[in-house]
Amino acid sequence: MINSFSFGEWLKQRRKQLKLTQREVATAVYCSTAMIKKIEADERQPSVELAQSLAVVLKVPSDQQDIFVECARGERPLDHLVEERGGRGAEEQGRGGAGGRFAPSLPTPATSFIGRQAELADITAKLCQPNCRLLTLLAPGGMGKTRLAIEAARQVQVDFADGVVFVDLTAVTDPTLIPDSIAHALNLSLPGPADKHLPRVLRQRQMLILLDNCEQLGDGLAWLSILLAVAPNITLLATSRERLQLAEEWVFSVSGLDAALELFGQTAVRVKPNFDVSGEKTAVHNICQLVENLPLAVELAASWTPFLTCTQIAAHIQTGLDILATTVRNIPARHRSMQAVFDASWHLLTETERNVLMRLSVFRGGWRVEEATAVARANLFLLRGLAEKSLVRVGENGRFHIHELTRQYAAAQLQAAGAEKETCQQHANIFFALAQRFDQTQPTPEGPALFQQVQQEFHNIEAALQWFLDSEQSNQALQLAGNLGLFWFGGGHRLEGVRWLETILAGSDQADSIACCAALLTVASLLPLVGREQDAAAYMAQVKPMAYRLEDPFLLARVLFTVSLYLGDREEAKRTLEEALPLFDLIQDERKGSIVVFYGFYGDLLRETGQYAEAKAYYQKAEEVRLRYGFSMADNHTGNFGRLALQEGNLPEAYALVSEQVENMRQLRHHKWLADWLVRLGEIETYLGEWSAAQTHLQECFQLMEAMADLRGQADVLAGLGYLALQRGEVATAVAHMQNCLHLYAEITPPTTDTKVRDLTPELIDAILRAGLAAAANQQPAQAATLFAAVTRFASAMNHFPPPPLAQAMSEAVTAVRAALSSVEWEMAVIQAQQLTLNQLLAIWQS
Repeated sequence: MINSFSFGEWLKQRRKQLKLTQREVATAVYCSTAMIKKIEADERQPSVELAQSLAVVLKVPSDQQDIFVECARGERPLDHLVEERGGRGAEEQGRGGAGGRFAPSLPTPATSFIGRQAELADITAKLCQPNCRLLTLLAPGGMGKTRLAIEAARQVQVDFADGVVFVDLTAVTDPTLIPDSIAHALNLSLPGPADKHLPRVLRQRQMLILLDNCEQLGDGLAWLSILLAVAPNITLLATSRERLQLAEEWVFSVSGLDAALELFGQTAVRVKPNFDVSGEKTAVHNICQLVENLPLAVELAASWTPFLTCTQIAAHIQTGLDILATTVRNIPARHRSMQAVFDASWHLLTETERNVLMRLSVFRGGWRVEEATAVARANLFLLRGLAEKSLVRVGENGRFHIHELTRQYAAAQLQAAGAEKETCQQHANIFFALAQRFDQTQPTPEGPALFQQVQQEFHNIEAALQWFLDSEQSNQALQLAGNLGLFWFGGGHRLEGVRWLETILAGSDQADSIACCAALLTVASLLPLVGREQDAAAYMAQVKPMAYRLEDPFLLARVLFTVSLYLGDREEAKRTLEEALPLFDLIQDERKGSIVVFYGFYGDLLRETGQYAEAKAYYQKAEEVRLRYGFSMADNHTGNFGRLALQEGNLPEAYALVSEQVENMRQLRHHKWLADWLVRLGEIETYLGEWSAAQTHLQECFQLMEAMADLRGQADVLAGLGYLALQRGEVATAVAHMQNCLHLYAEITPPTTDTKVRDLTPELIDAILRAGLAAAANQQPAQAATLFAAVTRFASAMNHFPPPPLAQAMSEAVTAVRAALSSVEWEMAVIQAQQLTLNQLLAIWQS
């Protein structure tokens, strides 16, 4: 075996073995002695013809002469020049042995590959596409790019005749050394500079080169384009925190690990063998959410399980990055802590990029370009640059996001730079202005778009509220929270609205002001919807006197309208609303959209008391105002006309109008209004016998109500589902739904000590009616009789008329129940219904 590090040296040793002089070799191959000297000194490479002649003179076996020529030309590693090979097996051995490859093997990871099957399939599919010559796995540090790249390379290596080579560029800071790093990984000894000779060596090879950690090499990566052009069967798979910015580049963004829970469990068990994965599942899930499934952060967090509970680990993560670190020796320094990971990325940024990134840390839940420009002085090109460096993520609808751990790191930089106060104030001011616009323009055509924008910016709004509280700007906090009244109701954030408003009010002096009155009114309106009606009464008692003292016509009209909504006595509610109607003339035109809402509710009061013609007139008046001022579809009264049609017994018309209203609400993406109309649609579909559609719409409605923590809404939907089950003959299901319905109503109804009618709504009366129908079908005539008698009592007191199909069903059920009971039993049930409080009645059927 000849030991050599260059072809020239090999040639020299082979010539001496054959006892040939340089002159004799030169004469035999028809070249000059000087040429042989230069070839042996690695100063020149032989031409193909000269190399073929040398192979004959040097007695290279005929079946190896092609390999010899390629090695002489620098196109094949020298370790293929092995003595005494023979036959076809020698050629295969020259390509790396039986089943072997031209390239060395891939690194063997210490742990098993977890998750990412969909990503792996996508990457391997791309690597097999002829047009994909350079694929970059792009992600921030610690995302698992290298591990994913190695696994992808392992899966496709059989598709590359000359195999796969792994090139670690972590320590390479001079981009001119990239060719040398590849040559070293391939065990190549080249006759000259690698950047010139390596492309020629690889020209006839089909292989995959995995270039790991390219982000620090910048402009020097342009040499890869030369390699791809010269070697048409070479494919490059790169991992980087930044795009390589080459024309040939395909980009695959690597996101959080889909199997983060599994990774945490496996890591924790290695350091704490008795770790109970199932017992800690909730806390582990919280940890994975906090680090957004970033694999390195998950592993670093799991390494603390011998010392802290998972709940404690989660709490530490929320306070900063310090806990996400390890002392394990054989982990690269750049991966021993998240601080080190982000330090490396931070040092690659320009000063301008650093300034922008740290200011972007004040955003929560993403931002738009306009907001980033105002707060962080970031234009679209700067945001693109940060996105291409894996520090900012591009979301839907032109929004940008930042990973929570990146945000924490950048926030620490902002604080260290002394720019936190200024930046947080700028951020809060933007969302304060958004809430103002939202409040002022809800009835206008701009309203629906602003509603959706507020929904998108909810986490930023919460951050603004917290900043106003932390910086003792209580009046701004009150105004911001109060301006979001319609959002708290319709955006699915009622509990959050109550929490913020009560926190802000508790920290303020509650002196007379429009902001304070609006905040008191909003929290008083929200509390009954989350089961706290008694607390609502205390707030409501403060609102009306303050509104009169402030003498603001719009505020007073709004207060009177809201108060009317919560009055159990419908006549008193009408009188209160009539008190507000004259104030409309004093309201500025841009706020006259409120008339639409007021007229609509007044029409509801008339409809609920059987005054259908009068109700229709007010709905029409409301629609005229809406069209006159060009207000949004959010306040159209198509659905109300549908409810009128239902009360009049015209089911087809009711269905058509309410279906149209549901579609309007879907377009607006208004959760509360959509849910309100879905339950009506499901009710009408049940009456029409469209039971499958009714089930679908009622289930969708229940999920929306549940997400909004709307207990009253959930009770109404359960009543609809119970009646639907009854129509299908599913009596047991109907009974379960109705009992749950009455239980929810009992939860949100304040305790009473007398027999007066309180806290009644038409929906509750109809729910009690449906409960009576379910009791009758369940062969419980006594309970049914009491429930039917209560319906008669309450409906009379409120002048309420159930929809005709429901009224007809009750009439038939009453006849059957009376037939099943003696006259004494019936009279006792009626007397009981008269004596029971509402709470007692709601509990009568719970056993």
